[in-house]
Amino acid sequence: MSLLQKASIITTPTAYAEDYLYSIKPAQSLGQELVTNGTFDTDSDWTFTGSGVNISNGKLNFTGTTREAEQSISLISNRKYRVSFEVLDYSSGDVRVELGSGLGTVRNSNGVYVEDIEFTGTPKIQIDATSFFTGSIDNVSVKEITDADFDFDRNSTGTRVNEDYLIEDVPYNFISYSEDFSNSGWTKENITILSNNIISPDGTLNGDKISETATNTYHALSESINISSGNYTISVFAKLDERQYILIRSNLSGSNVNTTFDLSNGLVTYNGHTSASIESAGNGWYRCSVTSNSSVTSVNTAFLPSGIDITNNNLPTYLGVVGNGLYIYGAQIVKGDQPKDYLKTTDRLDIPRIDYTNGEPSILLETQRQNLVTYSQDFTQWSKTGTTSVSSNDNISPEGIQNASTISGLTGSGGNDLILNTGINPASKTYSFSVYLKGTGTLRLHLSNNVDNAASEIVTLTSSWVRYELIHTFNSTSASLSALLDDNGATATEYNIYGAQLEEGSYPTSLIHTSGSAVTRSADVATNAGNSDLINSTEGVLYVEMKKDKGNQYSLISLQKSGITNTYAYIGFLNNNTQIKTEVKVSGVNVFNSTQNFTDTNQYFKIALKFKSGDYALWINGEEKATGTSTTIFSNDTLNQLEFGNHSNSIFRFFGNAKSIMVFKEALTDLELEKLTGYNNHELYMNYYNRLSYLGLAEEYNVESDINNYIL
Repeated sequence: MSLLQKASIITTPTAYAEDYLYSIKPAQSLGQELVTNGTFDTDSDWTFTGSGVNISNGKLNFTGTTREAEQSISLISNRKYRVSFEVLDYSSGDVRVELGSGLGTVRNSNGVYVEDIEFTGTPKIQIDATSFFTGSIDNVSVKEITDADFDFDRNSTGTRVNEDYLIEDVPYNFISYSEDFSNSGWTKENITILSNNIISPDGTLNGDKISETATNTYHALSESINISSGNYTISVFAKLDERQYILIRSNLSGSNVNTTFDLSNGLVTYNGHTSASIESAGNGWYRCSVTSNSSVTSVNTAFLPSGIDITNNNLPTYLGVVGNGLYIYGAQIVKGDQPKDYLKTTDRLDIPRIDYTNGEPSILLETQRQNLVTYSQDFTQWSKTGTTSVSSNDNISPEGIQNASTISGLTGSGGNDLILNTGINPASKTYSFSVYLKGTGTLRLHLSNNVDNAASEIVTLTSSWVRYELIHTFNSTSASLSALLDDNGATATEYNIYGAQLEEGSYPTSLIHTSGSAVTRSADVATNAGNSDLINSTEGVLYVEMKKDKGNQYSLISLQKSGITNTYAYIGFLNNNTQIKTEVKVSGVNVFNSTQNFTDTNQYFKIALKFKSGDYALWINGEEKATGTSTTIFSNDTLNQLEFGNHSNSIFRFFGNAKSIMVFKEALTDLELEKLTGYNNHELYMNYYNRLSYLGLAEEYNVESDINNYIL
């Protein structure tokens, strides 16, 4: 049996979604149905906590009540369950599903809802009318999710280098609630949203209807978003109902303009933006897109259903008619002149980053940082001395779009500066200044405390974009922190510039875009993968291929028991950047512990930790580095979580890059461990295999027979 077959969990940089980092193995599957009579065919199996709730006509009915219907079911604490249900005959109030103390999302409209809930508390399902709910519930289902996906949290946006080696916002869709048009983030003027009203282009019942609520009155659905300069593309999926046209209105060019799309024939009938397009998305749906160059810092995007005004040369009109409207789904705003593949957002937070900085994909997790540069792309906002001048948006940046600038007026004699003054006291702190530059000749970078030029370096520019870095620890002198680019002793007469960042810390992190204020990117956190069915506590192997960031902190990946702080097995880097450490602790007893010295841990290592009674071992890069003979081992079903970090201590997080994480439910042989951690091409085949598996093509392409030549 190959190691790919033996592995119970495999995570590679292949797939992700909001709140989740997906593992390829095992593929997500659902357990057996846990609810009895979820279709309410009989008046049985459910109990009610008060009046106003009953089962009749094949539905669970609520009448203006805050009571519950509940049923005891078999649930396991801290496991995730897929819950689905349908809201019918909605009239008023709110309702949600609860698994013990695990709360679902409040619903207040008709529709089919699917959500994942982690169970804690008393094992039962409750249909809870949280606010005088009047309506019906049907088709209730609860099934355990048997996967190894990581729960992911960052609580902010970020950037990555994508597969085209371009810097990309994560998420690149600037709309905050791209499908939830009933959300309060959308402004609704004389319209109402009928949620989950039609099958959308993704094949599920999550398309909404924009319905007009007043006659002969302006109506619109809109959202305002902060942006920087450059081209932006707005897109939305739309389908006709009573209304034949949809208008996209924006102020990208500085004033409101409309573009009109005919949803009966797929034509752009009028365009007020720089460009516009419409393409069929199937089943009567069209994706409508407009592009313009932004001259504003906040774009207001509006979608207006429209009919024909026969009194005005048959032109579209956006004056309302009560009850009229059209269907809408998947709104998006992206940088550049192309709409990009549609990316769903619910709040623009908590999306993992798959990074291609070094050519191969890796999972990127970083510590929290703040970019103190208030205008990271708009250098017209920086101070300029001498003959320095700025030409904005005249060069293709590392984002692949035209939002880089040209700085000119350099003479080499000094005094021609581009300056960022922060007003921050840098005393006794370390700061990293980084910026993307392109050109010919040399240029000087400074970090200053406005008392003396504390750090200075001349860099040689090239014809390609390079991110240059300058790092300095300031003395105790109180002053104001500044970053400068100047021509003192340099030879460049002009240069291209993009993406400036000044952050407190001993190394630069991924670019944080700013546009008028300092911006903080929260720390990446990935936890709670797997369960006791996928992790064998009495023997097994934890394998990782990872590298640490350049920071001075611990960085761990571990197998743990949820809620217990003294029982775990981990692989990690110590805070000195020169040591790899493994540790196995069983109920507070340290049964295996090894620290290995290396010149630099800021490179990828393939590490395997084997644990079994009387047989512990650490393998790194194809070599056995340590063994142990303790007969103490975890009890059955003890380990139930795989995490980036160790929940026993908040400082034991993982910050760095990971190409692969695997868990095996048996102690592998020395030959298998040598192959697993050795320098061969197996990880290339694994990425190939995992991508094909994700697409359901691994068996068709028969790739596993090829992989077996590299992994036993």
